[in-house]
Order: sequence, then C-alpha cells, then structure tokens
Amino acid sequence: MIFTRYIRILVLGIPIWFVFNILLTFSPEVSQAINKGFIANPAISLMLGYIGVSLGDILEEFGTNIRSTVVILYLISLEAQFF
Repeated sequence: MIFTRYIRILVLGIPIWFVFNILLTFSPEVSQAINKGFIANPAISLMLGYIGVSLGDILEEFGTNIRSTVVILYLISLEAQFF
C-alpha cells in the first residue's frame, strides 16, 4: 500500500523534475540543438517556468471548469510565444 503510493508520487514528480531541472537548466544547449536562432538564458527560462506554474495553480484554484482553465492557459502560452 505504502509502496504503491510512493511509486505514484514518483511517477507524478518525474515529468516536473525533467522539465525544470533538465530542459530549463540546459536551455542554452537545448536552444542550440533545435536551431532556435538565439541562445536562451537559463535564469530567465526558470523564472518564466515558475511564473507559468504559479499562474496554472492560481487558475486551477479559481477555475470551476477544467476545460476553461486549459483554454486560458493555452491562450496565455500562445500570446507569450509572440512576445
């Protein structure tokens, strides 16, 4: 019982750990590997990642419908890509 709960927590935490500790920390190398045209700053990438997580938590808390929350987050991410 306890072991399965531990495994579930690990399965939920690994994607979050991967995004923040691997992709965002090594964002200059990732941006060069995908030929983005500029070298990303890891500090700004981490800052924007944590802002996104915070906004997602706030919207999830106040959103009554999960579909509307997802639509709002997609719109925010689309707007952020153009600026």
